[in-house]
Amino acid sequence: MNFVLTEEQFGQIIAMREEIGALREEMRRQSQENLELRVNLQQFTVDKVAALLDVSERTVHNWTKPDKKGRIKLVGWKLDGVLRFSGASIMELTRQYKIDLSTKKVEEFLDGMPRKGKYARVQSVNGTNLIQA
Repeated sequence: MNFVLTEEQFGQIIAMREEIGALREEMRRQSQENLELRVNLQQFTVDKVAALLDVSERTVHNWTKPDKKGRIKLVGWKLDGVLRFSGASIMELTRQYKIDLSTKKVEEFLDGMPRKGKYARVQSVNGTNLIQA
């Protein structure tokens, strides 16, 4: 079976294809924004950060120490002796150092994490006390 398209029909198909491409790009952008929001609302331990970013736990610990210029790549705090990081600081780290996170991997990772709870007394890595309700 052969189909013959007029020039007008062909132009309409091309226009629809371009529109679908634009919609697909907008969906990808919104998906990335939603993913960042989900990450920002989480708290991560060293092992979770290492698994998410596909690095060793030692690397995560090294990121919490000041470099030669006194900058800390990843700011965290200790809660009951466990080092934790906000999702926002992890997203900032990935943007600043151009660490690639695949959307699929992050979604699978977040789906397996427990929901955030309430904490009373939180101590930051540098010893400053923080209160979070």
